[in-house]
Amino acid sequence: MRIILLLTIAITSSHIMQAQSVLTTGGSSYASPSVSVNWTVGETVIQTFDASSALVTQGMHQDNALPTIITEQSPNILTIWPNPAYEVVTISGSKQPIERVEIFDAVGKWVVTHTQKNTFSVATLAAGSYVVRVYSSARSEDHRLVVVH
Repeated sequence: MRIILLLTIAITSSHIMQAQSVLTTGGSSYASPSVSVNWTVGETVIQTFDASSALVTQGMHQDNALPTIITEQSPNILTIWPNPAYEVVTISGSKQPIERVEIFDAVGKWVVTHTQKNTFSVATLAAGSYVVRVYSSARSEDHRLVVVH
């Protein structure tokens, strides 16, 4: 049992003692003869104590960084104009017929639904910021709209 415990500690220690690196967009480090401190934005201070036989690190250091692929969503196909709007808003760029247009206020509460094709009135809406959801047979798109009076 002691041999298994010693082997586990030895394997774990050899992995911990590898050179560590910090993944960050901001931060810095400080070194003096007795102590070395590294820190990154959004994280508490990280201290690294280095002796001749051991390297002890506290914090979110990673020895191997794996790249992450980020895919962007396709941009909106429709254009809603004018924005900011005063009376009438026009929707252009739709290849599919528009079935309906729903308008939601800034907190997500439904305000009104329009079933007209490519234009609708915002004259009765209070000045403010809205989300316009346009439905077609193929998809729906959300757009921000500012109404001014």
